[in-house]
Amino acid sequence: MALTDTIKGFLKRPIAVRRKAEQWPFIAGNYRVLDDTAPVVVVLPNNESLAADLAALSIRSLCMVSPVCRSTSDIEKLIRNVDANLAIHCVVLAGGESSAHPAMEALAAVLGSKLEKSDKAAALEHKVKGKLKTLDLAALQKRVIVENMLGCTDIDKIIARVNKLGSEGIRPNTGFVVQGGASASGVERVIAPKNTAYDVQKDKAGSFTIRTEKKSIIIEHRNLKGELLREIEGTTARGLCITLIRNGWVSRLDHVAYLGRELTLAELALQQGQPYVQSTLSRAERDKDTASPETKKPQ
Repeated sequence: MALTDTIKGFLKRPIAVRRKAEQWPFIAGNYRVLDDTAPVVVVLPNNESLAADLAALSIRSLCMVSPVCRSTSDIEKLIRNVDANLAIHCVVLAGGESSAHPAMEALAAVLGSKLEKSDKAAALEHKVKGKLKTLDLAALQKRVIVENMLGCTDIDKIIARVNKLGSEGIRPNTGFVVQGGASASGVERVIAPKNTAYDVQKDKAGSFTIRTEKKSIIIEHRNLKGELLREIEGTTARGLCITLIRNGWVSRLDHVAYLGRELTLAELALQQGQPYVQSTLSRAERDKDTASPETKKPQ
């Protein structure tokens, strides 16, 4: 009986939950995903070639391109996937096929846009909202803005708009919310992204090179010009982290997390008599970092 109930419960769960939890978009579709932690999604009414061209350029701010949006199902899947990705804050509507505009207008309306819409678009909007009763559309509309470029197929203009929106966007959130996929405690389940390069930014308080010497861990603290400000010495990751935080020598939470990890590895290396080599945050950050006299890059 218990097995039967389990199977019934599984079948009642949304398709999004039955897919691999780690894989976003949770609901499969004809999407081209570039960076699932980036802030902008471009939706085209029916233009595979333009979608392919956009995807090939690997625009940093571009999360995903949807080359098709023509039906109630297309709109519903897009909305659910956008709602699940906390990094997305803008949906750009582009493309030039006027016959497909009702679906695009309906998508915009569901996201809270005040764009004019036809009777057909209004009917589509009503149908989609009926299927999305479990979503908090008010919260989604507050988080995501709609950028109207309907009729535009100029790839340079679309890229310029995506880059502008990405640079202006404030992205305090990241992660993927599994719809209907509560944790064992019965609360919201959020999956952390694997790709975090976009979120890693330079710390205005400076950068750090970590090395070990005999029985100590040494941190070299440099400003953004690469000038050495101070050396901090200690034997434990905890003590060194508290020193950096209390003195205001680190200002970003992601930087603190990174330094905590590296200092813990350095402490373990000391305890085990092993060499320690500092790792970098990401390839992109390594390429941007100011050169250091050390062979290791400061972070």
